[in-house]
Amino acid sequence: MDIHQGDVHFLQEVLRIAENDPSIVISSVDVSPCCKDGDNYMALVSRVKVRGTRGQDKQEYRRSVVTKQQPASLARREMFRCGPVFRNETAVYSTVIPAFESFFGKMVSLPFPKCLHADHRIRDDIIVLQDLGPYGFTMTDRVMGLDLDHCRLVLQSLARYHAMSLAMKRLDPKTFKKARDSIEEVIYIQDAANLFSVSMENSLKMATESLRVLSGNNGTYDVAIKIINRFSGEVFEIMSELVKPKEPWSVICHGDCWNNNIMFLYRNGQVHDLRLVDLQVARYSSPAIDILHFLYTSTQADLRRQHYEDLLRIYHKTLSETQRRLLEGSPYTSEKEFMTFKELKEEVESHALYGFLNALWLLPAVQADSTKVPDMESLTEDDFYSQENLDRWISHQTPKYRESIRDLLQEYTDRGFL
Repeated sequence: MDIHQGDVHFLQEVLRIAENDPSIVISSVDVSPCCKDGDNYMALVSRVKVRGTRGQDKQEYRRSVVTKQQPASLARREMFRCGPVFRNETAVYSTVIPAFESFFGKMVSLPFPKCLHADHRIRDDIIVLQDLGPYGFTMTDRVMGLDLDHCRLVLQSLARYHAMSLAMKRLDPKTFKKARDSIEEVIYIQDAANLFSVSMENSLKMATESLRVLSGNNGTYDVAIKIINRFSGEVFEIMSELVKPKEPWSVICHGDCWNNNIMFLYRNGQVHDLRLVDLQVARYSSPAIDILHFLYTSTQADLRRQHYEDLLRIYHKTLSETQRRLLEGSPYTSEKEFMTFKELKEEVESHALYGFLNALWLLPAVQADSTKVPDMESLTEDDFYSQENLDRWISHQTPKYRESIRDLLQEYTDRGFL
């Protein structure tokens, strides 16, 4: 974020409103990147530390906020469709979250940072959020994956968020529709097919190459390679169908719930709370999409092998309890209004292919060597589609990535999902 005088005045007004204190005067601003290279391709995320005074006696005032803007490079904006993505996130903060908060009050706490500005009528090129760092929230190592305690907290948070959709569309379908219609699918639409389909098809090639390397080309994984190649040329279309909403269980999803978009708070060495960030890909879809997206990008195979059903039960218990509380006193309190555990499992299994193909697509980034992330500012569209770029990604594959692909194939085969 390049700070100009107009930006300083804007931030000053945002903070005056957020703190209900018109006496705040900002005298200096310090800006630093909030993400490491490769962590966010679609937005420029900055930490902005402001200093100034407040009150008649000019007491020292300090505050840190996080700002999100579209990348400075117009080519990068167009290549990654940053405009639609930015508008989507703005809509979540300006419409969806306020609708839930207004309707349900304090019955359920939403797991998102406080938004200080997301109003396109005032300024449509920036989102200003609470900086979670000073409150002790931190990120985990994306490569290592999360343990059971972290997963429990994430799935409980997703379940409470999803329950608000299920309750509100029964209690006030008109208001819910307005909130739902404020967001749109930004990945699996025709306008994005040219960009993302190439990337998805390349992910199949990367996965099969990783299996060849693991086997030393001795044919050990030939069957697995054939399974992956079955989807060649069709990934984008398959995923587009899987994310389409189907009633009665569709909810407003986070859309991109994985390690790097979750910040945790610890107390006495134990994980205590979390916040979900990066709402760019919010969509109206099956709750299974969020569940599968999280499990197959942010956990290791051993944890899923031991606790897969436990994790689904944790989610289901919280979903049912929250929905029951939100619907209490309404006509919608009979058991038929609630998703049974059997129905949840069927919902997840019917969308299981999303978890598999999405993992193939995202694991190269999840398991990437942070020292070999490409310079996104200099990456052109030709580079993105080139064989040279694919070869570079393949050459940078880590042992952890190859093992993740092997384990993913084994798990999906064992569960009968492929």
